[in-house]
This record gives sequence, C-alpha cells and structure tokens, in this order.
Amino acid sequence: MLAHEQTDSDFDLSEFSSLPDLTSWDDFEWPIHELPRVPVVAAVVPGARPYETSLKVFRRHLAVSKSPLGTVTVNAEGVISRACYEDWLATRSRCACEPEKTFQRILTCCVSGTDGRQPFSAEEEAGVLEQIRLKRVWPAFADTNFAIGSKGFRSCAHFSPL
Repeated sequence: MLAHEQTDSDFDLSEFSSLPDLTSWDDFEWPIHELPRVPVVAAVVPGARPYETSLKVFRRHLAVSKSPLGTVTVNAEGVISRACYEDWLATRSRCACEPEKTFQRILTCCVSGTDGRQPFSAEEEAGVLEQIRLKRVWPAFADTNFAIGSKGFRSCAHFSPL
C-alpha cells in the first residue's frame, strides 16, 4: 500500500471523538478574545489638538522682527527645536510610525510647497532655509539616535532657488 492510499481506519481518530459534530459553522461557539483590539492604522494620541495644522505650529515657533526701515527678519531656530517638535506631536491625532522622520518631511514640504501643502511666506521660508540648510543635527533630535539635519537640506524651496 502506498502512502497516498491510506484509509481512515489507518489513523487513530479517538482524540477527536469528544468534539461535537457540527452541521454548519453557525453552530460553532467562537472564543471571545479578552485582549483589546488595536487599530492597524495608528493609536490616537491622548490630549491631541487635531485641528491645528503643521504650518500653524511652525509659525508659532518663528520669531519675526521688523526693522525701522521696514525689512522683515525671521529667526527660525525655534522651528527645529525640541519644543516645536513636541508641540507638533501633540497636534497629531494619530501616532506616526516614525514621528521624527515625519516631522522632517512635513517641515521640508512646507518649505518647498510640495504634497499640496501651503508653503511658508517668502520671508519665513528664507529664515527656515537658513536653519535647515546647515549641516548639523537639529536640536529637536540632538539627544536621540536620529541624525536628522546632519546632511542639510539641498532641495529647492518654493520661493527661493537653491
């Protein structure tokens, strides 16, 4: 007798005799899992202010000054600070998989006006570009394993070319 020619009598089916004979799957009692279900997308951040845009958060951390001659200067050191990152993180309604890289991507998208984002004004963009084009780790991630900003920002911006 070959292996593929075995019959039911060749197997020991005694261990299955205690199982009920089901005529349909509707008769089966499914076990209830006691673990809470976590959505696959992301977890909701408690205390988040989800209706505030990233651009509003970034603008809150810009220091704009006007000279008596009417020239506007923007100090954008606060945009890449830890306080700005934590403020931005609190406005997210869902946790990003890699929030540090997401913060960098969103900031650079606001500078270049890509992904359908509203860009900074020309003066704001110049101040932010001055900070993110420096080849140094951003102060927001100085104490982490992320080297965000170490290569600088080489891409073109919305108002000013490279």
